[in-house]
Amino acid sequence: MLGISETDQEKLLDELTVRGLPDDMHEWVRTYVMDGVPSDDFVTALFANDLAGCFETGDDNNLRRLGAWVQFLCNVCPLACWGSHEKVDLWCERGGLIGRCRDESC
Repeated sequence: MLGISETDQEKLLDELTVRGLPDDMHEWVRTYVMDGVPSDDFVTALFANDLAGCFETGDDNNLRRLGAWVQFLCNVCPLACWGSHEKVDLWCERGGLIGRCRDESC
């Protein structure tokens, strides 16, 4: 699982790059996962496991890579940050991975 060091943030960004996920989404994902900052509509739908929302809000570039996005969630992201709208809301309330690690031992 990812921690909170700069190296861990770099690993997150590296995973996005290696998986061919759009560059313009990297910072949105980093700030959501690490800091719990609410993201754009597509990223919110993606992390909420809202397939219809992804198709409603995603551009062609992201929709072509939807399988890679799901693999990224399953293999890289903490389970607590994705899976439902409730999990996304709670993740943001707790301040992402940084806030969570502040409250718990990571």
